[in-house]
Amino acid sequence: MSYRELSLWSFLAKMASNRSTPAGGSAAAVTGAMAAALLAKMGRLALRRRSGEAFQEEGGGLSDLVVEAEALRRRLIALAHADAQVYRIASNLRQSEGASAQEIEAAWQETVSVPLQIAAGCERLLQLAKTLHLAGLAAADVQAVLVLARACIEVQLLNATLNLSRLKTPHFRLASEKKLKSLRQRLANDAFMDSVHSS
Repeated sequence: MSYRELSLWSFLAKMASNRSTPAGGSAAAVTGAMAAALLAKMGRLALRRRSGEAFQEEGGGLSDLVVEAEALRRRLIALAHADAQVYRIASNLRQSEGASAQEIEAAWQETVSVPLQIAAGCERLLQLAKTLHLAGLAAADVQAVLVLARACIEVQLLNATLNLSRLKTPHFRLASEKKLKSLRQRLANDAFMDSVHSS
């Protein structure tokens, strides 16, 4: 059963179980999906309360933001499920006597690729939330989206880095390390969070 079909309580029961998955990566991805849902709510409320003219001047539209936030919500939930699946597959292959080195390597590569995809989705959420904030919309909830999305990114960075240490393919390692380094630099250079908290 996909995570889209689970109740929140059922998902939490899975998280609290003695099974290896879902774990931190999935928990963070669901947190990102919640941030996307909150962002969609903010966009819808803003559409109901105002014409959206101020937001249009920022180079986008509230309707477009809602559509993208909804797409990110669906994508992050799907990736939360994928994160649990790829880790379980990789772990099982590692313990399997019949698995080839190539199969094991490919499986562990997915445990790096999926967290990077989740992080990319949450980074986009940060960008959309910043646009809303600059348009003067729902400051408190914008901060919530920013904090949740950034927390998700931090967890994905941790997981991708840990799983990358298990890989041997040079070109994949180098490409992934470059992506991780670039994302860390973007987060470190982002002064927007501080400006929002101090406002």
